[in-house]
Amino acid sequence: MRAALLRSPGIRESVRGGLPDRGGGSRFGRLLRSRAVLRLFARWVRRPLLPVVRLWRRNIQLRIVAGTLLMSLGVVLLLGIVVIGQVRNGLLEAKERAAQSQAAGGFSAAQDRAATTPRRPDSRTADAPAPP
Repeated sequence: MRAALLRSPGIRESVRGGLPDRGGGSRFGRLLRSRAVLRLFARWVRRPLLPVVRLWRRNIQLRIVAGTLLMSLGVVLLLGIVVIGQVRNGLLEAKERAAQSQAAGGFSAAQDRAATTPRRPDSRTADAPAPP
């Protein structure tokens, strides 16, 4: 296998012990270094999570409690959304009723005022013929 690597095109032998040179300045070399960096980053992220994953797999009580809490959270969120919707609809209806009653009251007050106010002859209506 090593001999096949040494003979394959694009891989040069390094000065040290006949090992293949990974192309230090080429794109291939940079790709290998970036993969190594990604591997180190993944290991760095995964290492603190391993005890948690091990605890999760071995402890059924933890899984049941966590599942119950997640389901309870979902139910509370769903009920909260429903209650907020009902409150919003109730407030909108109350505001609409208040606006309609206020408009009706203002309209009736304007009609009453118009009915009790005597008409003054207007200069435009004075020249017009009287209605039969």
